[in-house]
Amino acid sequence: MMGIEIVLPRVYKFNCGVKSPKRVFLRQYWFEWCVQTDAFKRYDNVEEYVKAKLKIRDLEVLAKQWYENVYSSMLMPYEENKYGYYPKVIRKAIAQGLIRGYDQDRLL
Repeated sequence: MMGIEIVLPRVYKFNCGVKSPKRVFLRQYWFEWCVQTDAFKRYDNVEEYVKAKLKIRDLEVLAKQWYENVYSSMLMPYEENKYGYYPKVIRKAIAQGLIRGYDQDRLL
């Protein structure tokens, strides 16, 4: 019998606030729109489906409120002393100011 050894490096999950609150909000309805119902046949995209379901015209305000009140409280901050140094790609993004809430000067 022959075996293959696969070595996987540690994987870190970062939520850097790159996606808009509206996009994150719509993500929770995608499975319902596409799989659980036949709504994808009536609505061209998930945004139209959510607007019809919630009977709302503009999702921006609702999505932003949901993001601030519900979603952002679920995010766990990366603890450098617990998980080790930030990965290089994350340090670079922080230094460029792409990720808010981290000390840029300390990473340079």
